[in-house]
Amino acid sequence: MLNKLAKLSLVSTALAPICLTLWFVEVSSVWQSSLPFADNLAAHWQAGSGYLLAALVLSGLCFGLVWLSFAPRSRAPASQNQIGQNR
Repeated sequence: MLNKLAKLSLVSTALAPICLTLWFVEVSSVWQSSLPFADNLAAHWQAGSGYLLAALVLSGLCFGLVWLSFAPRSRAPASQNQIGQNR
């Protein structure tokens, strides 16, 4: 079970798609269609890099929290007789 801080962190990862969209808007605003792809990439690789980094960090946090929340749990062995008696 996740504690309140983990739940809040997981909810905050919903900002990752917004950051990715803002990164795309930044890159689109400085992109020059007259230049080849490699030249554009070399000239404008920093455009919106903060948004891209934030999206990657938030996505990593999301995957990490989900992975940790499904950690294997120990289960006590039970027989059919014990299950039937609990009804």
